[in-house]
Amino acid sequence: MAIRNIVIVGGGLAGWFSAARLCHAMRGRKIQVRVVHAAPPGSEADPLDVLCGSTLPSIALPFAELGLDERDFMRATGAAFKLATEYREFGVARRAWMLPFGEIGARLEAVGFHQFISRLMLAGRDTDIDQFSVPALAARLGRFAHPSQDERSVLSTYEYAYHLDPQACTRMLRGFALKLGAVAVDAELAEVACTEDGNRIASLELTDGTKVSGDFYIDCTGMRSALLGQALRVPFDDWSQWLPCDRAVQLRVPVSAPAPPFTSITALENGWWSRMPVRGAVDHTLAFDARTLEMEIARDMVAAQAGAGAKPRELTFTNGRRREPWRGNCVAIGAAAGFLEPLVATGLRLIDDGISRLVALFPDDGSMQLMAREYNRTLSASYDGARDFAILHYLPGPRIAALPASLAQRIELFRYRGRVVLHDDEIFEEADWACTFIGLGERPGHYAILAAQMSEDEVLAQFAKIARLMQSAAQKLPPHQAYLDRYLA
Repeated sequence: MAIRNIVIVGGGLAGWFSAARLCHAMRGRKIQVRVVHAAPPGSEADPLDVLCGSTLPSIALPFAELGLDERDFMRATGAAFKLATEYREFGVARRAWMLPFGEIGARLEAVGFHQFISRLMLAGRDTDIDQFSVPALAARLGRFAHPSQDERSVLSTYEYAYHLDPQACTRMLRGFALKLGAVAVDAELAEVACTEDGNRIASLELTDGTKVSGDFYIDCTGMRSALLGQALRVPFDDWSQWLPCDRAVQLRVPVSAPAPPFTSITALENGWWSRMPVRGAVDHTLAFDARTLEMEIARDMVAAQAGAGAKPRELTFTNGRRREPWRGNCVAIGAAAGFLEPLVATGLRLIDDGISRLVALFPDDGSMQLMAREYNRTLSASYDGARDFAILHYLPGPRIAALPASLAQRIELFRYRGRVVLHDDEIFEEADWACTFIGLGERPGHYAILAAQMSEDEVLAQFAKIARLMQSAAQKLPPHQAYLDRYLA
């Protein structure tokens, strides 16, 4: 039996993103999509609705698939371009380094470029990996242009993402979904009724006394996970032992200076501080462990950026994920499925991963179990890979025994021979892991056999040539703010 009636519970970013993607994907089919507001008035905001303004390049694709013009999307969300994330004071190196969006150097002898960097480091030649990346260099220079479509050009070797206002993005997606036929139910969730076996949602009762039922339910209720977690009792795997931050304070501060095309994140004793530029402002976010820093002190630290009277937003979260993001006739999207602090900018990407996989595996009533098994396998792998990447940033030393086995293996292999291990359904690529390992100060004990095919003088000559090429290309790009103003005019 075909699914005709979908009920989305939660009117935040995850809820309206899901509604927009489903209405667009299912256009032409007789499917009703209703969005029920989940949180009672005055309740705490979903952390994802606030903390996912710094994105990854992949987020451009779903907006393009919706048919949204990039200029219109950027105007509506206050977006600016992003080429990289700068990390300061992380790892044993305690220096500033870039995680850029794009290729690093060039493949020599069919080997990843980081293997040659490892080789030179083992020879006592410490090398700044940023100088071999167009987006890293351009970010530091405050320059930007869209990548070239000519694959022969070095300006085709990078990608870009956005800094945006998540609340404005929610409003845009809400309007888009409503135009496509989604229905907003202006009442809050009061109670969830399950079937007798407890494995499916039967109906919802709203605060106005209305009863709502559907063939399929999408839980976008944030971290409380009212349907999947509370009603269906799907366990939550807590990652606090590896990712201790559980509070955040955020404040938007108006600025007149040009917006740099990168997020800057600085490690602190109790967590980290992020500076994300949007058009005409900077979002300051302090993420911390409540056991080691009081909320009042954190609030004052952030408020000091804007002067007297500033009122930062306070947020509470727990890193982790539901063991099954899909059970019975209910899928959780966004923080209802899992939450990962925005240290590595995965917020919007994981929302999109959830809804994209649901569209690809959309069931009829007889195939829910089959589709759910594959959905749970792939989305859980995506969350776990992103978790490993985030945990990596917290490692100043060899605490491998306490780590998830998957991350311990990655670290061991990189430390031995610079090997980057990628699993299925990964968000981050080889260059991301290699840049992060090197930026944190990790130095392999050996390097790949194929990296020994060239003499050291040949490697140095190639490095110098590549660095000159990258530097020249980055310097020719226009200033980011001027390009942005022209593009959106």
